[in-house]
Amino acid sequence: PVVTRGIQDQASGVEAVRETLAAGVDGIKLYASVQPEWIPGMVRESHRGGRKVSMHCSKHGVLVAGNAGVDEFYHHDGILADVWPEPPNGWLNVWGKKGFSDTWDRQQEVADRIAEIGMTATPTLAYWDSQWRMRSEVGPTPEELQYMPTDLFKWAAAESDPQLGGEWKRGLEAAQRFTGALFERGVSILAGSDTPCGGILPGQSLWREMELLVGSGMSTTEAIKSTTSAVADFLECPELGRLRPGALADLVSV
Repeated sequence: PVVTRGIQDQASGVEAVRETLAAGVDGIKLYASVQPEWIPGMVRESHRGGRKVSMHCSKHGVLVAGNAGVDEFYHHDGILADVWPEPPNGWLNVWGKKGFSDTWDRQQEVADRIAEIGMTATPTLAYWDSQWRMRSEVGPTPEELQYMPTDLFKWAAAESDPQLGGEWKRGLEAAQRFTGALFERGVSILAGSDTPCGGILPGQSLWREMELLVGSGMSTTEAIKSTTSAVADFLECPELGRLRPGALADLVSV
């Protein structure tokens, strides 16, 4: 089941986690609107129930979440708060703005701390990729075009804007560099599609994600693991993600 709960304070947050766990979910996901002082109690309740916690960390930063016990962060969307406290306006495209590369030393410090905490990262690089493609004349990859509705980018409401497209492309390159830094430090990297956000095609985007992870420094084997056994390890579901007796598996030859 997918269960959503609105919360107003720490007590209601803990109760929401308790109710959601009772519904039989596999994990707890916190959004950026959760206040930092609520996070530790909600994480403790989830861990007490045997489930890990993932979070959109854009508002408070990844390290606030990690220090509170959050297990996984999405989209690198909290890194800005940790490395560039007063960035220009924008969201993930800010990674492509002038001046972000000057934060590289701080990015490496944050990567060190993420590794020390033991957090897992799901960067969803395919989203960044779709954003620059939507705003430029490049468009979808040839592989995507085989299956993509011709109006998909139009549905995503992204107007042609070469300057913003270039910003997103530089942002993708910066995100890949940071992903590589995490991987070098032994941080577990999972492949996420972020479907259906942006001009992302369900299914196909996961293959694109693996390509982008390889471009970040992972081997092809590690990229495949990021969609299979590494995910199973994070979920603590040994019956998933591997080909072995007793496991639930579809066999795909790559």
